[in-house]
Amino acid sequence: MDIWNNITPNFGPFAPILSEPVGVLLAAAWALGFVVLGFFLIESLVRMGKARRANVPDVYEDAKSGLFWPAVGIIALAALPVIWAVLTGI
Repeated sequence: MDIWNNITPNFGPFAPILSEPVGVLLAAAWALGFVVLGFFLIESLVRMGKARRANVPDVYEDAKSGLFWPAVGIIALAALPVIWAVLTGI
């Protein structure tokens, strides 16, 4: 008995976009953006931790300010499909 017999992948309202090569490239760029921004977010968190343990307030504040843009970027990337769906009426 195969439990995966009648299961097929479904992209929902984004199926027309992701069925074309350009849509797949856009999805890959979107996913790569998450990976890059996640790397910068983790790097900033590590720098904050090191600066806090070493008790260096200037470096800590620098790392804290570097935390803002990756967080904003991740939020924007997460909101992008919703914004796209609203604008295109999907």
